[in-house]
Amino acid sequence: WGTEDKLRVKLEWEHRNFFGQARYFSIKARYSAIVEALETELRQPYFFHRRQFLENRFGYRKDKLVSFTNEQLFNDILVTRMLSKRLSISAGHGVEYNDPQKVEVDTPFEESQRGQKYFISAGKLSIQYDARDNILDPQKGFFALLGADVASGIIASEIGYLRLVTEARHYIRLPYNLILAERLLAGTIQATESTDEIPIFKRFFAGGSTSVRGYGFQK
Repeated sequence: WGTEDKLRVKLEWEHRNFFGQARYFSIKARYSAIVEALETELRQPYFFHRRQFLENRFGYRKDKLVSFTNEQLFNDILVTRMLSKRLSISAGHGVEYNDPQKVEVDTPFEESQRGQKYFISAGKLSIQYDARDNILDPQKGFFALLGADVASGIIASEIGYLRLVTEARHYIRLPYNLILAERLLAGTIQATESTDEIPIFKRFFAGGSTSVRGYGFQK
């Protein structure tokens, strides 16, 4: 149960040796007041190199948010290379088919999005450094991520943009079995090529229990 999404239900099936070679496969379903999703994930280790793996995510997602409702079909494929024990780099490509509905923001551009569908094709690149002592239950260390998505008509996208996201997390062990956890998340997106405005489903929103607390969800 959550303040924004009310009742949350999640079902997941996974296989950690799918057809051998330590291949991972999972099917996940989620439901709440603000999201409905069905997703599959396939991870192939030792992809042409012992320190490299391939990930493919395919699925359907429906976001029912304060400002809009959007239905999305997506497929992301990424190749990740471990440069060291803590440092990795990922590169890949993602495609999305978006159908924004019930856009509640009353501006001329948002009005024009009602009934319009978007096909997005974007290249993806990210680098991360993970110095946490435990990925599932960190008690000390830090994590940093810098990612970029580039959508362009050159790769058949109907809109163009550059999206940058950075995230940092820091954990400090305190007396009495307490852990101080800090998190910083920031992002920006800029329209490129012939795109004048970023569609509402690609914009950043602050507020809520997982963002800027003290402000209402998507306020």
